[in-house]
Amino acid sequence: MLPAKPPLVLIIEDNRYTQRLLTKQLKARDFDILCKDDGKSGLEWLQTNQADIVVLDVILPDADGIDICQQIRQQYPTLPIMLLSAWGSDPIQRARATQAGANDMMAKPYETDELVERLRALLKP
Repeated sequence: MLPAKPPLVLIIEDNRYTQRLLTKQLKARDFDILCKDDGKSGLEWLQTNQADIVVLDVILPDADGIDICQQIRQQYPTLPIMLLSAWGSDPIQRARATQAGANDMMAKPYETDELVERLRALLKP
């Protein structure tokens, strides 16, 4: 029997340091990673590829991440979406994220183990 394929995480994040950090942390916990620098390139990638889960920054250079979340949710209703934001503890931002269809939202800085467990929970059938 072949081992299970690691889940593919699409990270939409413009900050290269955060991309590298998330990549290192998640690869060490058996996730495959693909990074995109902005909302447009993330949406374009999803048109022809399939991710198991999306980790999406709220503040992007070309769009509001919550608007990108809403577009992803409309096109891919079952794709889990985790938002990460420096505003993640703000109740107004959390409400906007929920209304846009995010499955979860975490504040930056985040605790790696908590992020991993929340991603795994979103991936459960």
